[in-house]
Amino acid sequence: MLLVLGCSAAPQSEFGNAGGALGNAGSSSSAAGAAGDASTAVCRPPADMNGSPDTIEDAVTLLNALPKPTSISCFLESLDRPLYASATSNTISAQPAFSAASPRIFLRLGQLVLSVVPEGDASHLIEFSYLLEGDARSIKGELSLPLTQAVPAAAPYEHVLSTDASGRGGTVCGLCHGQEERAQSVDFTTAFSSVAFRPNPRTLVPLEALAQAQKACDVAAQPERCAMLTALFGHGPVVQADFPSTMVLFE
Repeated sequence: MLLVLGCSAAPQSEFGNAGGALGNAGSSSSAAGAAGDASTAVCRPPADMNGSPDTIEDAVTLLNALPKPTSISCFLESLDRPLYASATSNTISAQPAFSAASPRIFLRLGQLVLSVVPEGDASHLIEFSYLLEGDARSIKGELSLPLTQAVPAAAPYEHVLSTDASGRGGTVCGLCHGQEERAQSVDFTTAFSSVAFRPNPRTLVPLEALAQAQKACDVAAQPERCAMLTALFGHGPVVQADFPSTMVLFE
């Protein structure tokens, strides 16, 4: 599973953007979908909750609080703006890009990275990655949506667990990421961390192209793809955010 970082109004960071440390998403970066009106959103967090989860557990709490069944599009729509994002056309992954027009999209919220794809067999998956100190490793998780009922905080971690032929426990993410270790910071279930990758710059897809794809999307022909693109780009600005150059490059 490639999960470049994961398996399948935030604080300022050392990289200087409000969404976290994916990279240089500051004033020099362009914003896609800025004309979107967040006030028109249907899927919003409850009044006592914000749309900026910064841990995997916070993301599960938000998912559980949204109307059921909860789709990926509803979850994406509920996130606070601006969104800090990067997209890749790389198809070597358990959550591969379907095409350059339907790439794998990463969202950064503090140390939490989410990834989704608008089309293909993996379009029902939302993958979570919690970056550890130094951004060299991350704790991975995954959920299959829509959710018809609330799920426990352990669900994303348990979804990726596996046992290899030797009987060694780990996750499906370890097949690509390697150097898996038990994540001791997750003390309520079994979770693993492993190496975190950044996508090759040659595969990056401009957010402006995706914003235009959203505007041109044929809802009748591709309702789910259009819903996901609209959830991302139709409710406020989406800002290009680069991966830290210190992360291992996925070749």
